[in-house]
Amino acid sequence: MLPNLHVIVYALISDPMVVLTLQAATLVKDGNPSTAIVIRDSVFKAEAYKPARSQTGTPDGKVKLAATDLQIYIEKMSGAKLPIMSDAQEVNGVVVLVGASKRTAPLHGLQIPSGLTPERNEEDYVIHAKGDTLILAGNDEGPSMGTYYAVAEFLRRQGARCDVIQRNWLSKSS
Repeated sequence: MLPNLHVIVYALISDPMVVLTLQAATLVKDGNPSTAIVIRDSVFKAEAYKPARSQTGTPDGKVKLAATDLQIYIEKMSGAKLPIMSDAQEVNGVVVLVGASKRTAPLHGLQIPSGLTPERNEEDYVIHAKGDTLILAGNDEGPSMGTYYAVAEFLRRQGARCDVIQRNWLSKSS
């Protein structure tokens, strides 16, 4: 287990092989959470999506699954359980915004993918850091799981790997 989880957030430039470091933040310090996961209020009240064949789930359910998995796997990696809070609650300090919410809306220049396109770019997502805010969000309409993919990519960049056979994320120390 990692008692401190320092996160470095990356942004992909036009060439996916070129990576630019944007910002570093501490999510866990001395085995204790230093941040909260914030989701929109309707997601906070929703049931998490349970993936199954021929079922696409609701956008709220998909975001809840993404936030819950982020919480679970950060805890597995560090021993600290980050609280999941609604965007209707007052949250100060470093926050991880999972999915679109009223806290992502006022961020100038942030464009969270949504809708269906002729190009079929529906699975797009963003991983964005600004100040004390980390945003993991994507298109969750129809069959898309963009926010979940943002969380999965974020976890991968922190050293977690996915065991596809068991459908489980493992930390570096596993």
